[in-house]
Amino acid sequence: MADEKKPADAPQEKKKSNIMLYVGLFMAQIVIAGALVWFVLLPYFDATRAAERKPGTEQTDGSEDEEGDDGEEGDEPTTLGPTFTIESLTVNPKNSGGRRMLNFQVVMEMKNEEIAPMIQSNEPIIRSTLLRFFSGKSVNELANPAALDSLPIEVRDLVNETLPGKRPIKKVFFTRFIIQ
Repeated sequence: MADEKKPADAPQEKKKSNIMLYVGLFMAQIVIAGALVWFVLLPYFDATRAAERKPGTEQTDGSEDEEGDDGEEGDEPTTLGPTFTIESLTVNPKNSGGRRMLNFQVVMEMKNEEIAPMIQSNEPIIRSTLLRFFSGKSVNELANPAALDSLPIEVRDLVNETLPGKRPIKKVFFTRFIIQ
């Protein structure tokens, strides 16, 4: 009788070994997929963590201080100085074939209130400069999280180049930035 049970147990053990093989392969796939996701998405999350960096922390990317010639370092002020708003602008990004668009609004923090009339009289030049700048960027360049950190600095420098005086714009903020 003992001989009769051995042939019946053999298929049972083979099924168990097949199940263990499938479970092992499944676990290996999960580990490999997890490693790929980690290494592929890690640079993206590093860029978003840099964007969420709190004021007063050191910059590790070697970029210049955003304050420019002010000489201020460390904590950002809790209130804005005088501001000037460039209302809604819409452009078609480069290579979009007119199928994509960017709608944005810019708020510029000025060094002092006295330069507001100068900025207001140059608003058409500033608007034209911004339209040309953003229409020269592709959708990929505009949607990149790292680019969203550098765009305000680029716009600030661009606007400061178009205006007379020594860097009248301290900071630039996008209060609307919609890519469709």
